[in-house]
Amino acid sequence: MNEQEIGKLTPKLIFVGYGIPLREFLKIKEKPSRAQTINVRELLEEELYRLANEDNRGEWDTLPREMKYLKRKRYDALLTYLTLIDQMEECEAKNSGL
Repeated sequence: MNEQEIGKLTPKLIFVGYGIPLREFLKIKEKPSRAQTINVRELLEEELYRLANEDNRGEWDTLPREMKYLKRKRYDALLTYLTLIDQMEECEAKNSGL
């Protein structure tokens, strides 16, 4: 759907997901430009925080065993990725001083 087609629709009547007008929703879903920097660490930390909150609120208690296992593995993987990012930053800092 292009911008002209969206303009023909009534944005007040079209809501997607969380009460966001379709026009705004499509802007959010646009791919970032190559010049735009994506902070991977921030994204990983947000997901890690979200999973930890789910567990702390007891949302995982009602899940089947397999789902609990997968969520814990995902949590562990996120921790591993953050550790690897830290190690990469340390190596880059050491190498930049050479």
